[in-house]
Amino acid sequence: MRILEITRSFYPSIGGMEKFVADRLKIYDALGYKYKVITTNHLEKNIIEKERKNFVKYLNSCTPYEITPNLSKAMRIDYDILSVNQVGYYYSDKAINEGFKKKKKIIVTPHYFFHTNNYKLIKNLYTKFVLQNTLSKITKMICFTETEKDFWVNNFNFPVEKIIKIPHYIELEELKIKEELLYGDFF
Repeated sequence: MRILEITRSFYPSIGGMEKFVADRLKIYDALGYKYKVITTNHLEKNIIEKERKNFVKYLNSCTPYEITPNLSKAMRIDYDILSVNQVGYYYSDKAINEGFKKKKKIIVTPHYFFHTNNYKLIKNLYTKFVLQNTLSKITKMICFTETEKDFWVNNFNFPVEKIIKIPHYIELEELKIKEELLYGDFF
């Protein structure tokens, strides 16, 4: 299985999403999956050259909406599954549209950008005019809690059968649990 992971920022940057993606890659390694990561240069100033990884592509981005002009070109690699770690930003929504056009399976872990009131007008317009179309292209959504799952079902009518709830982090020693728990049951 070849996975293309799309994330706004990536380890060694420090933060919840970066840590989550780094942990997910450890799981991919343990399961023998091949993967590439495409990220923005959102926090690139924190990354020194020796910490860069050869499987990570950093794209120039601009504006708070993370416009990444070279995303389509960067996504021309071969992959089976597109894993997107956010919605509501240009790079993530563009990646979902690109994967959908290529008929790829799309998994979204919706680290949602609506948890603050910053850019409230833009967020309201996005929710009203763009989000539902983006959600319709998703094969499966990963949620970590029942509360998060209920949020997507109740607020956006996301089909409950398309949501899978997995632990946020799994110790690699605990990876004896079957692969189906993580990704085998998605399709």
